[in-house]
Amino acid sequence: MLSVKRVAVTGSSGRIGAAVVANLMERGIEVVCIDRRAPQSRNRFADYSGASRKGQFVYLDCAERYQLQPVLESCDAVAHLGEIPNIHAGESHQDVFSRNTRIGSTVLQTCADLGIQRVVYASTCQVYGLWGDPIPIAPFGPTHLPMTEAQPVRPLNGYSLSKVANESFARLMTDLHGISIACLRMPMVITSELRKHWFSRKRFDSAESLRYHDGLWSYLDVRDAADAFACALLRSRESQPKPDMEIYHLTADDVVGTISLQERFTWPDFAYLPPLPEDHPPLGSLVDCSKAKTELNWQPRHRWTDD
Repeated sequence: MLSVKRVAVTGSSGRIGAAVVANLMERGIEVVCIDRRAPQSRNRFADYSGASRKGQFVYLDCAERYQLQPVLESCDAVAHLGEIPNIHAGESHQDVFSRNTRIGSTVLQTCADLGIQRVVYASTCQVYGLWGDPIPIAPFGPTHLPMTEAQPVRPLNGYSLSKVANESFARLMTDLHGISIACLRMPMVITSELRKHWFSRKRFDSAESLRYHDGLWSYLDVRDAADAFACALLRSRESQPKPDMEIYHLTADDVVGTISLQERFTWPDFAYLPPLPEDHPPLGSLVDCSKAKTELNWQPRHRWTDD
């Protein structure tokens, strides 16, 4: 294992960030929580609300290096989630893009200059143009199914474009400075509370309820997301012979809904999709996560039908 003893988690008060903090602390890792929102601000859709109270909390703006660097100097690794989380934050596409790219580049450059040995970056499946808003009238179909990380990107909003830019900047930092960076592309991330809130208002056993679900009906439980961050941060040196920048898909093993994919693929709305492999499981995810499972030793354990 990497000799990771002290990890900085940016965006530690968010839904996923708080779960990452809790997961790391359960593993005995010292955590420095970084956010502009106090950890006691409860998020009713978070499974780990207030978890960052257990770690050292530092209030700072990650876009300002003079604030960030003194905190990161004492850390072995960084989990970076501290950016605007979507395009619905009341800001324009330009503002979301410029803010996120400034934060992302500042964090990554600071880590590179300090020689931080491991960085894990929270990216998104929205980079493909099949997740999030706006969904085009004629969506851009994937080149193959299940989708691998080789699928060409087609970001359709300022948020997803910022993630593409920050992934490219991460690769630059690896090429120039030799640090190891894992970029985790995630779909909609759900918690137990969000699942109860959402699924109490929707039915997923009819064609109408599934017809407009974005992201090829994919999702990820926040506990599995947090576990993936921990696996990526603690990745063994044997599986990482040299510094790299790698992109990993993370989704649950199944899709939302009880109607088989074979039936869904007969609906006119999804004629843009390539053929479904004949041996594909009826409710199996259309996003290939085998790379994360193999290289990070990660497995999703939670389903949307839990609770």
